[in-house]
Amino acid sequence: MQLTEYHREVFIGLLLGDGSLKTNKSKTVAYFKYNQSVIRTGYVFHLFDTLSHYCTHLPNYHVRKYDTDYLQLYSRSLPALLELYEFFYKDGVKILPQCFEDLLTPVIS
Repeated sequence: MQLTEYHREVFIGLLLGDGSLKTNKSKTVAYFKYNQSVIRTGYVFHLFDTLSHYCTHLPNYHVRKYDTDYLQLYSRSLPALLELYEFFYKDGVKILPQCFEDLLTPVIS
């Protein structure tokens, strides 16, 4: 499953913020993960509506023992997200790519 250009830009915009990517052990696919406080429920469901084609289920509700409750949005594990992982991560740590200004579009901004 490939990403449309629009959805690629949405993922990039989220990765420039609170979004993250994880890979499987063999690093052949990656999945997107996004956590947000329940105060932002409307925004999380807007993201789900936008990215639902790439998700397997609705956002999950989680309760932290000493913190606020939050929603968690996951995507499917996709080879197409691996390209973004390789761009935004070095040795498993999220980085800000040097040429990130070239990524900025009206969708991302």
